[in-house]
Amino acid sequence: MLTVWEKILSAIDRINIILQKSKLTIDVAVKHLQSLLKILENFREQGINEALLDSKNKAEVLGIETEFPKVRLRKKKLLPGEIADEFCNISEENKFLIMIKNVIDNILIGLRQRFKSMENIAQDFSFLDPTIIYSCPMENLKRAGVDLCNKYENDLNKIEFISELESFKEHVYNIDDDLKRATFF
Repeated sequence: MLTVWEKILSAIDRINIILQKSKLTIDVAVKHLQSLLKILENFREQGINEALLDSKNKAEVLGIETEFPKVRLRKKKLLPGEIADEFCNISEENKFLIMIKNVIDNILIGLRQRFKSMENIAQDFSFLDPTIIYSCPMENLKRAGVDLCNKYENDLNKIEFISELESFKEHVYNIDDDLKRATFF
């Protein structure tokens, strides 16, 4: 069990440390969170069995029994019309695997719900990346700017925002070549 938690929590901890950096942008944070989701999904599908095998190997080295304890099945008297519970017939190892997969599913659901709004914001503002502004035609930028202004109509003035966007694009084209190489162009 500790091997499973070590794998899950170390993956979460690595991403957590990255997310706490002060110069991290939202789009990069979203990419790291998406990679964490993929890591956890892969662990759910393949890594659990590897972690269980690793745990058994460590237990053997330490002289600890590696088999799951067998639990005596209790027979439950069924009333007419009741269906027998199939979960009782599953081995203890399979019950353990089902439980761990349920825990990972809950972690994945929680992460997806918690960071959905961050993904939406990153998607809304992604066109403001200077590399995109530099390479994207002005008509596409205007369209994206109008969409953003419509979404945040109480916060952004369309005319001012589009004017600023045009001005910034022109500024990006006129930047000194050394500055372009020093940043992201």
